[in-house]
Amino acid sequence: MARPKEFDRDAAVERAMSVFWLKGYAATSTDDLLRAMKIGRQSMYDTFGDKRRLYVEALKRYSEERIAEHIRRLRSPVSPLAGIEALVLGLIFSDRAAREKGCMGIGSISEFGCSDPELAEDRAKNAAVLRKALLERLREGTACNRNRRDH
Repeated sequence: MARPKEFDRDAAVERAMSVFWLKGYAATSTDDLLRAMKIGRQSMYDTFGDKRRLYVEALKRYSEERIAEHIRRLRSPVSPLAGIEALVLGLIFSDRAAREKGCMGIGSISEFGCSDPELAEDRAKNAAVLRKALLERLREGTACNRNRRDH
């Protein structure tokens, strides 16, 4: 009979994401991940498959969180222009430790370029989501300006 998992999967992915974000994929060893995630080797393989699958999951989480933050900032201010300004300013992490790690997405592009179809596809999907939200806000701003001129 298989033992139940004795760790929080989400917390483990979050910890793995932090290591990959800091070191990148190639420079992160399995031992680095196991120490950070506080799980055993077999648990990692049973739960995530391998280092690459864990990286893909961690990168997806990072990307989803960042895109959600970008869109929240874009939509939160009253005026479209203020929303766009909040989006641009929000691209820079306010937390020094996060800022020093850079962008995990850019790190992924630096390591893999377009050679990994799965990562390239995820990147394209995320870009499309953000582009759509930005275009909506730009259209809203254009409509507001048009309405002001018409009155």
